[in-house]
Amino acid sequence: MAAGPATFSESTATPGSESGLPQRPLLQVHAHLPHPDCRRLAVLTLTTTAPARREEYRTILRAITESVSFESPG
Repeated sequence: MAAGPATFSESTATPGSESGLPQRPLLQVHAHLPHPDCRRLAVLTLTTTAPARREEYRTILRAITESVSFESPG
């Protein structure tokens, strides 16, 4: 069974200096897909240090989201 309607969101953050990570902005693009039983939710997230390429990451996540299925592979 294919996934139903999805919602998309995004956020931008910079890691805290105490994290030890480079102080570069991170873009996170999220997709939220309801399971057909309406009791569970699949959340897909792509994170990148290239926020200027947000359109490309939105396109990638949308393509991944369109391939999601809740059918058992067996």
